[in-house]
Amino acid sequence: MEGPEELYRLAKSFERHLKAEAKSDKTVHTYGEAVNQLIRHVAAAGIERARDIKREHIEEYVVGVLDSARPGRFATANNRFRSLQQWFKWLMREEIIHKNPMAEMSPPKVPEKPIPLHPLNQEGCPRRGIARDPCQQLLGEGTNRLCRWSGSAR
Repeated sequence: MEGPEELYRLAKSFERHLKAEAKSDKTVHTYGEAVNQLIRHVAAAGIERARDIKREHIEEYVVGVLDSARPGRFATANNRFRSLQQWFKWLMREEIIHKNPMAEMSPPKVPEKPIPLHPLNQEGCPRRGIARDPCQQLLGEGTNRLCRWSGSAR
């Protein structure tokens, strides 16, 4: 059987493998989503067999994820990359492919987002009442309690 149907059959077999290893439903879904997106991408380029998927096809797919305007696209691209790594490792173990196209690839970097900090009072603890949203307020209150507990707030 050739064509994308073969790739989709392999994707289903990989899903069964993940379930047999008792991977979480979320993991199975995440890995499957990445694999199916890559299959659609390579099928559009005329690739019909797993052994014909090359590094450049994976890079094009990852660049497509990175080029999306979605916030969080860096984390998504990293997640998709790591999911595809597992699929290609599985394809190698099953001897469906003999060379892993991702072997020398590195995952896309996820830029660090600085955590906004509350200004500190004279005792070195965050000032109260400056947070605008409930999550920041809770963080500030928790930090104030920690300061009081540790003895830094007098």
